Amino acid sequence: MTNLVFGQALKTSGDALYTTVIAVIFMYLCMVGGTWLFGIRLNMLAAGAYIGLAGDECVRAVFMFLRWQSGRWKTKGFIRQQ
Repeated sequence: MTNLVFGQALKTSGDALYTTVIAVIFMYLCMVGGTWLFGIRLNMLAAGAYIGLAGDECVRAVFMFLRWQSGRWKTKGFIRQQ
């Protein structure tokens, strides 16, 4: 849930590019790579695919949390303050 909450909060604040880039990178690395490693290479099949999926969610949650804590999203708003 952390990934969903912080990801949507960042998108709503105007920082959608960061969430999209992080999602694309780690979906490919963790989901595809994890499924290949655990599911095919280690012969865990569907359980390995779920491990890759869970790893993707956890890694993205950490990155979304760190972005939220850094405060860099505050500069990415739709409305400019004067």
